[in-house]
Amino acid sequence: MGKDEDTSEIASAEVLEERVSQALAVVREVRDLWQGWLHGVEALFPQLQDHTLRSSWKTQIKASLQTIFTGAAFQPILDEYGHSQTHP
Repeated sequence: MGKDEDTSEIASAEVLEERVSQALAVVREVRDLWQGWLHGVEALFPQLQDHTLRSSWKTQIKASLQTIFTGAAFQPILDEYGHSQTHP
């Protein structure tokens, strides 16, 4: 029987490093997508205007981070991220 991850324990450095790498990959992917939209804004303007293409940090970044940083051990990361988004 495998041991389930105990989310109440402090995350090991290896697990934290892996999760941070996953989070950075999500941010890079979304950044690249949005950068592509910016470069093609003239051609994509109708889709951006009618919301066929929609940039949203809540659905494209925040939701992924909540999936990556699950459990009580990672809650401070999500709390800090949420705090930094509401206070420029």
